[in-house]
Amino acid sequence: MDLGQAAPVVDGIGRTTLYGHCLDITPRNRTEAVLSDTEERFRSVVANIPGVVYRCAYDATWTVQFMSGQIEDLVGYRRATSSTTRFAATTRSSIPTISPT
Repeated sequence: MDLGQAAPVVDGIGRTTLYGHCLDITPRNRTEAVLSDTEERFRSVVANIPGVVYRCAYDATWTVQFMSGQIEDLVGYRRATSSTTRFAATTRSSIPTISPT
């Protein structure tokens, strides 16, 4: 029997009852709403930064895991191409960063 379904069960003296499973998904829905809000705020921040936001894996080729769309405006590479991966991997030390300290 699937979650959220019920099946009739007849006992020894002929009484019918329902047997089923129920799960309160309210906490899951709240968590998903918070996650969705957090993702939307992150996307808004990244979209409004006057520069490129990227994330690379700490591996031998510095594999790009995320690159904001501003990369095309800055250097002319589309973020979905392998050129972007090579750009980020070969020039990562020359990209200026701003630190709050």
